[in-house]
Amino acid sequence: MGIFEDFSNFLESRLEEFLNSNPKLKLEVLSEELIAQEKETIKLILRLQSEQKKLEQEIIELGKEIQKWHPRIEKARQSGRYDLAQEAEMREISLLQQGKIAWEKMEDTKKKIVESREILASIESKQKEIQQKIKQTQTNYNTPNYHNSSPKYSYSDTLDPLEEKFQQWEIDQELKNMKQK
Repeated sequence: MGIFEDFSNFLESRLEEFLNSNPKLKLEVLSEELIAQEKETIKLILRLQSEQKKLEQEIIELGKEIQKWHPRIEKARQSGRYDLAQEAEMREISLLQQGKIAWEKMEDTKKKIVESREILASIESKQKEIQQKIKQTQTNYNTPNYHNSSPKYSYSDTLDPLEEKFQQWEIDQELKNMKQK
């Protein structure tokens, strides 16, 4: 495993160096990562919203059950069936506890939805920043000022030195070919 980890670390460092030397490509990679994060966050929000709806429905059902058992407790007491009243009270308490748990889960889910939406907004903001930087990078590559760091050659009056070397080399190659024939 050590060899694979070393090789993996080596590749990661080389990739990082490559991306650092190519800022536009690095920005595009970041943009792709943000798009993936955005998709995952949207999936999470949808899943949480679905969970919230299920919990809301569960709470409604529990409320209906509690409403059903509460009058039964009173009826049993009025009829002198304290044994039934006690069992009905236990059922009502159990339903109330289930309702409390479902309510807490629902509130927690709502908080997670709010947090996820904040994360989504942050991702969208970062995407805009990166898109702006990509445009800026493209503009910088296309403007003449970008090339200030490289030496400027003016070959309008004379031939490019490299062009001269290639022409001389091509002439030499032609002469060699002629001599061999």
